Amino acid sequence: MFALGIPLTAEPLRLRGKVIWIVLPEEASRANPAGMGIEFQYSSEAERLETEAAVERLLTSEFGEPLATKLLGRKPHP
Repeated sequence: MFALGIPLTAEPLRLRGKVIWIVLPEEASRANPAGMGIEFQYSSEAERLETEAAVERLLTSEFGEPLATKLLGRKPHP
């Protein structure tokens, strides 16, 4: 489990996930920067939908609907 601090929110978003890849700094390149990929794990479909909705609301409020649409590849749900 990890907590993701989000600006302007009272509590961090608590998520479960599994690291599925890592690029160490000494292995990093411009095309493949250092970092890790996390596969999120949800206890139910309802939890997944709730988390996605929270992220969509945050994207829309912070960046506006046009940029949120571009980042999501679709219009955010109301």
